[in-house]
Amino acid sequence: MVSDVINTELEFLPSFIFPLEFTTMPILQRPIQYFIEDIKRAKNLLALTEPPMQNGILRDDILRSTWMIAVGACDAYFCDVYCDLISRTLKAKGKGTKGIIPVKLSNQLITIGNYFDLNLDGGWRWRNYARKVIEKESVLSLGKIKELMNIFLREKHKIIDATAMEKWILHKECKYRLVGITVTEYQKLSPGDKHRKREEALGQFKEHYQDIFQRRNDDSPAIMSGSHLT
Repeated sequence: MVSDVINTELEFLPSFIFPLEFTTMPILQRPIQYFIEDIKRAKNLLALTEPPMQNGILRDDILRSTWMIAVGACDAYFCDVYCDLISRTLKAKGKGTKGIIPVKLSNQLITIGNYFDLNLDGGWRWRNYARKVIEKESVLSLGKIKELMNIFLREKHKIIDATAMEKWILHKECKYRLVGITVTEYQKLSPGDKHRKREEALGQFKEHYQDIFQRRNDDSPAIMSGSHLT
């Protein structure tokens, strides 16, 4: 199970959530580059457990560490994307670029200390402020990711909603356990049934990832055991 989660659910989470044109934007290449490097670290660590190790305790520890690194990579990725979007939005606005700052962003309170922090220039000052904001949040839930990212997206391009589910259902790396239906089954449905199934799939998708994220913080023996993670 650990291998499936890392190689599918977590590695492809950015492409599941964001449109391809979003994840490949030049301004967001740094977050995805770090994400890929962190996932590779998790895979390299996981490889140490194959073939099965004789030391069961050590194997369990490696599996647990692998899980934590991979989930942490997702956490860091969405934090980095959010910080980039805030800093670049405010920096552009400061240069007189036309556009409206999202209401939820414009309502953020900025302290004098934040503004003059370390005498950084405009771009790094805003990035540093964004990091202070995100430090108070946990992005290890699809609900929080949706809340933070959707303020930057146009109305018809929102993420993590039933409309976007079709892309996930048809994604070549999407598994049945994520959405509860296969591509073939979905394509045979009527338009009305497809709409209903997208709603159901969204619920299952959220619950599945919530379970994955929660396991990083769950210290119960059942979660720590190799039998539970594989």
